[in-house]
Amino acid sequence: MAAKSAPKWVVGLVAGTGAIILAPLLIIGLVIMMMLGPLARQAALDDRNLGYCDVARNYTNDLPDDDPDPFWCHAEDYCPAYESPLSEADIAAAGITRIKTVQKEVEKQIEVTTPAPASPTPPTKPPGVPDYYWQMFLDSLPPAANKPVTTTQTVTETVNEDVTVTALEDELTDEELLEVRLLRAVDLYPELEAIDIEFLPELCDVYFGRGFSLAGGWAGGQIGASLAALPKSPITNISTAGARPQTLAFAEAIYAKFGRPIVSLFRPGATVHNNGKTPSDHGAGNAIDVGVTGDFGYEIMGWVWQAHYEGIVPVKYTIYNRQIYLASNGFRPQPYSCNGTANDCHTNHVHISLIG
Repeated sequence: MAAKSAPKWVVGLVAGTGAIILAPLLIIGLVIMMMLGPLARQAALDDRNLGYCDVARNYTNDLPDDDPDPFWCHAEDYCPAYESPLSEADIAAAGITRIKTVQKEVEKQIEVTTPAPASPTPPTKPPGVPDYYWQMFLDSLPPAANKPVTTTQTVTETVNEDVTVTALEDELTDEELLEVRLLRAVDLYPELEAIDIEFLPELCDVYFGRGFSLAGGWAGGQIGASLAALPKSPITNISTAGARPQTLAFAEAIYAKFGRPIVSLFRPGATVHNNGKTPSDHGAGNAIDVGVTGDFGYEIMGWVWQAHYEGIVPVKYTIYNRQIYLASNGFRPQPYSCNGTANDCHTNHVHISLIG
């Protein structure tokens, strides 16, 4: 015997109830997804900022190690204030002006002289009028207006005038633009006044993912060359056999730039020190070890990161002084477990892994 189907009103009730329950859940899910997108982007910026903060704290000797709130760790506040569009008030506050010629209408008084009219022709004496009476008639006529007439009139003229006005943003030189942006940042964050804020543009370059340079001090510029065009010095202290061409070329460029020895390139069968099992990029010929200690290691690492940002070489990660910096994580520092030796903890060399 066939089973009876549920009445239509029951089916409709169940379907309607399900729709009522699911609709709010779908809306809540969409709202959560919309909120997570900006949060994820902000988290990526914060990660990049923290990575730069760590390098800056180690590289810049005048930052105290116990400072819990250093200048370099506030890019999320300072950089939007530094780089947001300028207003006329921002430029006026910096006192940057231009002299411009403008046309202006002015009123002025002028004198207008009307020439004297021509003397009228005297009338002709009718026949039969005695001379005496005719003369009396002529004497009774008003005198002729034989003098010019001068009057004053108001007229409007267009004249050119030089005036001093606030410069427009697209008229500013690079130096003026920098001055206005820095002054506005100090106005919004007065604590910047106590710091040499010439470093702020470089801080914001890395915060917004444009790359930066620590080489040669904070005033270092862009690398500005392809890998093939970078100066290179041959590596003779170790064997270069087995290293990928990209790896060897970049190692020679690092050696030429910093003069620090390249202590390891290709090592067949090499594994990651902290577990002894995971294959190391040295085993694939994609890794470079640069012998260095102290703050100079951070300078080299910063230059390597800049090369990554400029597309000169694809960096996977760097390791130095018990910390690993993943490119995929904005070079944010993360603890690197090790066995306590200088080699394993990377306190005597910077490790650079490239994407082969």
